[in-house]
Amino acid sequence: MGEGPHWDAATNTLLRVDTLLGQVHRLEPMTGDQTTLQLDSPLGFAVPSGSGSVTVGIGHSVQRVDPDGTRSEVTSIEADNEDLRFNDGKCDRDGRLFFGSLSYSREPAGGLYRLTGDGQLDQILLGITVSNGMCWDDERSLYYYVDSWEQRIDVFDCDPRTGDVSGRRPFAHIAPETGLPDGMAIDTEGGVWIVMFFRGTVLRYEPDGRLSEVVPLPVTCPTSVAFGGPGLRTLFITSSRHRLDERERTEQPLAGAVFSCDPGVAGRAVPGFEQPAVPVRPTPGRPASAEPEPQAQERSYSSSLTSSSKVVLPSDTAV
Repeated sequence: MGEGPHWDAATNTLLRVDTLLGQVHRLEPMTGDQTTLQLDSPLGFAVPSGSGSVTVGIGHSVQRVDPDGTRSEVTSIEADNEDLRFNDGKCDRDGRLFFGSLSYSREPAGGLYRLTGDGQLDQILLGITVSNGMCWDDERSLYYYVDSWEQRIDVFDCDPRTGDVSGRRPFAHIAPETGLPDGMAIDTEGGVWIVMFFRGTVLRYEPDGRLSEVVPLPVTCPTSVAFGGPGLRTLFITSSRHRLDERERTEQPLAGAVFSCDPGVAGRAVPGFEQPAVPVRPTPGRPASAEPEPQAQERSYSSSLTSSSKVVLPSDTAV
């Protein structure tokens, strides 16, 4: 179950996780060389933390993993609820780590959290079912977020000084037949790229909410996207095959692979996370309020992977 791509600019490598196998893969796109760090499952996210270290979300635990394999817990949240686990995580421009939880029973019992480098932990949202993609438009002071079970992308006003978000409102509604909204990234023009799980596409929305691009894929279950490579001009797309039956896996031999294409625009950089020196504990936060849901305008243009696209095949043990 490939998930959570993150471009590590310090090493020019692509990080991604296999959630069910508990693995962090580090890929050198130019050579195809890949190293794998074996951890535990379920592994929700991995972000670089300097000097070869990574910060990961495993089950209910946020941990730092050093190059020598040393692991230290930064914090543990929702540990008393076996229905929940951490899912996607990503940092804002100042390195504050946002991460959310997923409910196995698909009940709105999870949350969205923010952890700062000085150890402050806040709960940003309550009532989350399947926390997934997120990205920031720093020029417009906006934060985009997906609870997949809501079938929409939400947008918040974001204070770049504090990382606080407010004024939650729908940005784009996703019809169920279009797919399940999953991982996201944002480009330098403010375009929001999001994958459609179960439907094998990547969509791009303009800052005004209009659907401007549809990129079809040769697999039905893409999971997330990230910009990387020179100038952040390559779009990397992770995928999964854990929900496919034997016939579907035969029909989709590239399921579980990492794809790359030239999207025609550069992406915004996503920093890593520098952990606090001592463990932290959760502090209560005030969730942002929901507002009425206006209809998003949509239009699409057919697109495809370019002739220069690359595919990294899944390992023999990937799911």
